[in-house]
Amino acid sequence: EAFTIVQGRPKTLYLYGDAQPSPAIARVLAEGSFAATVRSHQSMPATLAGFQDYDLVVFDNVPAATLTKNQMKMVQTYVRDLGGGFRP
Repeated sequence: EAFTIVQGRPKTLYLYGDAQPSPAIARVLAEGSFAATVRSHQSMPATLAGFQDYDLVVFDNVPAATLTKNQMKMVQTYVRDLGGGFRP
């Protein structure tokens, strides 16, 4: 178990794997005062620097098979080394 502490509205990158984002998750993010960027998993940042602006990354039904080894390593580094939050 781990925690990420942020000041203000948490900047969140919500990546969805379905045809459309989940209305339920979008509603939770909005009602929870998250500053959310919503994108298809195909628009995942291509570099680690692309994750640095976010406090939290949410994967919603993103198949592991669609991610490259490099993308998986970036998410791992984002969480482990940069202290970012992650919710698969």
